[in-house]
Amino acid sequence: MFAISNRQVLLLLIAAGLSLPVKLRNRREAAEKLETSAQISISPAIYPTARRDETVVDNFSGTKVVDPYRWLEDLDAPETRQFISELNVISKAFLAKSPNRRDIWKKLNELSNHEVYGCPSKHGRFYYYGHNTGLKHQDVVYRQTSLKDKEKAEVFLDPNSMSVDGTTSISLLAWTEDGSTLAYGVNEKGSDWVTVRFRGANKEDIADVIERVKLSELAWLSDNSGIFYSTYPPLKTTEGKSTEKHEYHSLYFHRMGTNCSEDVLVYDKRERPDYVM
Repeated sequence: MFAISNRQVLLLLIAAGLSLPVKLRNRREAAEKLETSAQISISPAIYPTARRDETVVDNFSGTKVVDPYRWLEDLDAPETRQFISELNVISKAFLAKSPNRRDIWKKLNELSNHEVYGCPSKHGRFYYYGHNTGLKHQDVVYRQTSLKDKEKAEVFLDPNSMSVDGTTSISLLAWTEDGSTLAYGVNEKGSDWVTVRFRGANKEDIADVIERVKLSELAWLSDNSGIFYSTYPPLKTTEGKSTEKHEYHSLYFHRMGTNCSEDVLVYDKRERPDYVM
């Protein structure tokens, strides 16, 4: 489990053993490199130990299935973070030994270095769209007043400025009907838990924050006074460990200008804890 961007994930996975057409002088050189790669190994004895929790059991149509490592799905739990940290020490040392890693990294960077544009959409006076000049970790949200004024485009929201290593991304972009305010999700280090933040069309951040949102879309009230979202209720923890599993995915309402702890539960399906809203 690496805290890295999607591009880096691809590069590292390929460096670990996937095949790519790297330029080699002859077949003998290729064979020698493959032989060297095959000699790289990791002893299972040095892997960190993952705790087994036999108390987590699902019932699928009358068949009970134990899920002893469910706790690893909570990426924010101290125990999970410690396990990932210990595993990364081993994984990074292994990947560093790959003789093909540098060549693959160079070639993939060459292939990835091209501009990418998202489809523009108009909100208020501006057209907004995602754009990547080539090798940025995350797409940048730009805006312009006319589809013909590309040279006048300005940066509206840049997730690359939110972290040093480029592992912070944005998602769930939702504008108010009048285009005055954007609600957007912030994902840290590849987590599927989202923190919802707000920015005005004047490029000023709004103080409201909605924490720990998961498997959600965002929907504004027509008067911009609040926003609907869905997520799981907080888990109970004991000594930093989750004592429950995520259930009862529910619909909530956040009124602008209030703390997210005051958000109102709108709807849940208490008889079906496995439902997702």
